[in-house]
Amino acid sequence: RKRTDGEKAAMGRIVPILEGLDIKKTLPEEDLLRLADDNDWYVQVGVAENPAAPLELLRYLFRKKPQHAEVRRAVARNVKCPQDIMDEILEDPEWTVREGL
Repeated sequence: RKRTDGEKAAMGRIVPILEGLDIKKTLPEEDLLRLADDNDWYVQVGVAENPAAPLELLRYLFRKKPQHAEVRRAVARNVKCPQDIMDEILEDPEWTVREGL
């Protein structure tokens, strides 16, 4: 699907911030917890992809409502994805999420 103008604008605002922070590697756990509740799903994807994300945070991100499929997919792709979430991923209605495993 094509990105909406709002999504494109959000990406233009968020990507430089994420690149500057290197969200996928260097953020402390307390910052990951705070960013998990960011309104922008792009930020939540960065948190879910972080190998330092605690298991409970991955569970929270996967089950959070409303949730964007890309966030669930990022949780699926995290090497630390817990088994109970993997079981839920297998039942996810979005094939892109299931593909993340």
